[in-house]
Amino acid sequence: GHTYLCMQAALWCLDTNDGLEEALIRIVNAGGDTDTNAAVAGAVLGARFGASAIPQRWLECVPDPERIESATQALLKGP
Repeated sequence: GHTYLCMQAALWCLDTNDGLEEALIRIVNAGGDTDTNAAVAGAVLGARFGASAIPQRWLECVPDPERIESATQALLKGP
């Protein structure tokens, strides 16, 4: 039951918002299982809008972004 609700919330965000920031704020403010809903919505919205849609002020809060970027690139490259 929870998976269905989470995916429904993520797709609602994709359908009813013009951008990543607005959508994630709305899904968190909607209540419920906010961390899971926002994580799934963030993945769906990220696929739709791309990394460039993440507000710069959010990125400035990420610790050690170079290490995270390096690990991401290694995962994308594969073995």
